[in-house]
Amino acid sequence: MRHARFWQGAASIVVAVAMLAAQATVVERFTFDNDGGLINSPFGTMEAKKDVPTEPGSVTDADIGGYRKRIKIVEPVRTLFGKSYNELAGAWWNWASAEPADSNVVLDPDGRFCDLNQEGKVWFLAGTFGGVFGEPLIAERTCQLPAGKAIFFPIFNTTTFEEVISTRGCLEEDLPKASLLDRLRCDVAFAIPQVLNAEINGEPVMDLNAYLAQSQPGGYAQIIIEDNIFALAPGKRSPAVANGFWVYLQPLPPGIHQISFSADLDDDGIRDLGANYELVIVDDDDDDDDDHED
Repeated sequence: MRHARFWQGAASIVVAVAMLAAQATVVERFTFDNDGGLINSPFGTMEAKKDVPTEPGSVTDADIGGYRKRIKIVEPVRTLFGKSYNELAGAWWNWASAEPADSNVVLDPDGRFCDLNQEGKVWFLAGTFGGVFGEPLIAERTCQLPAGKAIFFPIFNTTTFEEVISTRGCLEEDLPKASLLDRLRCDVAFAIPQVLNAEINGEPVMDLNAYLAQSQPGGYAQIIIEDNIFALAPGKRSPAVANGFWVYLQPLPPGIHQISFSADLDDDGIRDLGANYELVIVDDDDDDDDDHED
C-alpha cells in the first residue's frame, strides 16, 4: 500500500497548522493612535481599544476580574519556555500520533482526549484529518487546561519521512543528487498560499501565511506506535520533517476562551478541516512559574 504524506487540520502526515507572532520590544514596528491603542502591526490589523493599555503583539482582550488582560502570541523567531516553533512542529506530530484511533486526539469527538499525553509547560490542540476517518470536517471540542500553560496548535500542517515521500519532483529519481532531508523538505513544501483562518475570542489573526515553520535543522524522530492510525509498521522514523502554519500562544488567563481555526484547501469557500475549541483555564496554585519569552 502506498502512503501519501500525512495531513492534519488543521491534521496530515503531510499536515499543516499556523504560526503566529508578537514582538513586545520592537515598538517601531507597530503603529499606535494618539491614545496609545495599537492600530496595526506586522502580524495584522485590529481596532484599538481605548480603555486598555495595549501591548505590541497582542491579539485580543480577555475580561479577568473586572479588568482586561492582553492575549499574546509568540513571535516565530522567538522561544517560550525554551521551546521554538521549529522544535514544537515535530513534537506536535508525536503527540498527535501517540494514540490509536479510538483515543486519538485528532479524531477526538468532543474534547474528551484533550489532556492525553500533555506534559511540560506547552500544551497542544489538534484539528481534524478532514473527514478521512469519518470524523467531522470541523471538530467541536471543550477542554479544561491548567493555568500557566502555553498553547501550540496548527491551522494546517504536514509531516513526512522517507517511506511516505509522494510529491512528484521530490522523489529520489527526480532529485538524485539531493540529500534525504532535502527531498523531505521538498515533500512538505507548500507551493501556494493557503486559505487559512484563526480566531481567538472572536478576534481574527491576520496574515496567517506569514507564520509557516518547519521542524528544526536535521529533522526530528517520528514515533509510529503499535495499532497506529496510518497503518504503518511501528518504530522510529528519522529523519522526519514537519511543516505547517502554527499559532503559539502565551498562557491564557483563567476563565473561558474560544479558539477556532480552519483551512480551505481548494478555495471553494468550504472549511475542509479545523476545530472550534472552548477552553476552560483553571487556576493552579502550584504553578507559579513566570512566562519567559526569549
